[in-house]
Amino acid sequence: MQSSPVLPPRPSDYRVYGKGKTAWSPTVIRFHDSRLSEKDARALLQMLRDLNLGACAIDVTRLERIRLEGCLSLDAPVERGVRYLLRRSDGRAEVLSVTFQDGRLRLAREDEVPRTGRKPREVGADVFSDRFGRVAVPELGARIDLVNNAPRELEHFLRRLVRASFVGGAMRRESR
Repeated sequence: MQSSPVLPPRPSDYRVYGKGKTAWSPTVIRFHDSRLSEKDARALLQMLRDLNLGACAIDVTRLERIRLEGCLSLDAPVERGVRYLLRRSDGRAEVLSVTFQDGRLRLAREDEVPRTGRKPREVGADVFSDRFGRVAVPELGARIDLVNNAPRELEHFLRRLVRASFVGGAMRRESR
């Protein structure tokens, strides 16, 4: 088996620690440029669907808490994406759609009952994998092991997706 090349740290791998001091963060996972395959993407979406996480709260900002109320697409094929119902702190219901298209993970959040003239908020991120079955979304700081998938790890991954759909983090907005 051929090992992955050891790559030197990039400027984005450095973290700033008070008064402008920087240090390389060894927690940064660097995958060589291996995009997630369609088969692995389908497996990831199936795991998110089968998790059917519900009745849990996610703090997306200091002032906003979202309640995750379960998967809405349990009977639908994962190729159409996975949809979760979210309830905002003011009581409004929204739907988070997670899809995989063109080698990118796409998150779209819209009202449960779509209003005319309002576009869903969409963000996207590149997804990479390595030969050991680990998947990383560097723009989210999220990673998961598809081979040894623990439910807690999968829940953590889904929480990262929900937070990213609200605050965006380092994620880029999809251009239309």
